[in-house]
Amino acid sequence: MSNRNRKWIIKDSEGRVHGPFSTEKILTKIGQGELIGDEFIASFPGGDWFLISQEPEFYDRLIEVLAGSSGSGEDEEALSDFGDLEDLESAELQESSSQKRFGDEENVKRSRDSNYREKEKLNVEGEFNQNFSSHKGSKEKPKEKNRVKRQSISEDFRNENSKNKSSKSSAEKRKQKREMDSESVIELTDLGQLMRQERMRRVRLPIFLGIIAILVGVYFHLDKGERSERVHLVHLGTKKSSIPKDQLAKRIQRAQAYYSAGNFSRLLQAENELIQIIESEDRNAPMMALLCLTYFELWPYAYQDSHDLKAISIVSQKVNRVDPGGQNSATCQVVDLLARGRFLEAKNMTESILGNYGAASSPPVPFYYFKAYLLSGSKELSTAISYLNSAQQLSPGWLSPYVLEGEIHSKKGNTTEAAKIYQKILQQNPHHKVAKIKLGLIEMRDFNHLEKGTSLLKEALAASDLVPSRVFSDAFFGLAEAALLRQDKGQALAYAQRAYFYNSSNAGAKNLIVSLGGTE
Repeated sequence: MSNRNRKWIIKDSEGRVHGPFSTEKILTKIGQGELIGDEFIASFPGGDWFLISQEPEFYDRLIEVLAGSSGSGEDEEALSDFGDLEDLESAELQESSSQKRFGDEENVKRSRDSNYREKEKLNVEGEFNQNFSSHKGSKEKPKEKNRVKRQSISEDFRNENSKNKSSKSSAEKRKQKREMDSESVIELTDLGQLMRQERMRRVRLPIFLGIIAILVGVYFHLDKGERSERVHLVHLGTKKSSIPKDQLAKRIQRAQAYYSAGNFSRLLQAENELIQIIESEDRNAPMMALLCLTYFELWPYAYQDSHDLKAISIVSQKVNRVDPGGQNSATCQVVDLLARGRFLEAKNMTESILGNYGAASSPPVPFYYFKAYLLSGSKELSTAISYLNSAQQLSPGWLSPYVLEGEIHSKKGNTTEAAKIYQKILQQNPHHKVAKIKLGLIEMRDFNHLEKGTSLLKEALAASDLVPSRVFSDAFFGLAEAALLRQDKGQALAYAQRAYFYNSSNAGAKNLIVSLGGTE
């Protein structure tokens, strides 16, 4: 399979997965500013996750976009003659049965950087600087240059031998031959490699200085209280808790209500309640499954490192001993697979459970949600909605399926239906910050209710509850757009800086900062 036809899946900063996309499609997304280099990608199917900037072809495009290169112009044309930077690094992702855990990206990066430095070292040994300076200004194609050099070197060598044949000893001639051979090796150095290195040296410094300047500016415009936070998932302990029997049923109902509410603070309360319930009732498989689902909802807020993966693994192993092969055990296994990015395995297990238990008296409600979640990054959005509707009918108080349905309707362009869903969520939970932000954006952008939309956004942002970083970014960018419509450029710039801080791949915020930065 050619590199351009390879398929990839993308994981954003919220842990949401999109795709699969072709290499060409991802290059287009980078060019449009939708991807900025902090996302993770994996070869589809079965690949391990690594930073998108570690794939050479995507790295080249990211550098071009950061440099403001349009892909045309004299400098670009001259440099393109020397080939792609893929010559420097060939590191295609190999499919492996053993999956890399989150948190290992740094080790992969060090290994890849080490290989890159070793190749760079080998390529620049010798007298490259002298040769590079002598050829840097040439307009000829590299292949033509090399042919000219070969002819010139050969002719000079023959003329020199003929001239000195009668006057030099054989020892001197051998010495000269060695010197000329050595000289020819130097002349035939990969000048394309040196040109690319020089280009990277010239481009990187202003790019990184510019990025640092933007980020420093954004940092000082932010209030400390507005920063997003990360949490660690709480591990299930081995210490036995004791909850009186007459209180246990009430605690279980409370945990279920907290989980169903769906907003961050309630999910933390659900996690705390479920930990205590399971430590008291260590064979309560349904509560273990609910704890796994709570972990899944908290995953966008988590560090997503080995500590958090272990939290899921502990519960998954425990429920598997209590309910081997059952729905509760499968629920935790699917959550574990999704957290590790093993989506094909999660999909297969989800479909297996739906096939085995879909017609049972106790349908596997979470698996309708899992199925919709796995389809939400594909083109089968209508099918995803049908699975969400099944989950909603079986568990009408559970708000997460409604949130996902609202997002899918917005993606399809059906913002009227999305607004109805977000209004329904807020009727059940007025503190659902994500729903309030998304409804505010629809009111402002799609219904032209500027005051109502901005009021909802400001009300949501004033609340102390957390939302994923990208949702924060969308909210602040919506306020920036509203300020711009009111001709308040100073306020628009401040909001755009906040939007960029929470999500550096927000191309709209970045462009707005650039357009307003020079006047404020």
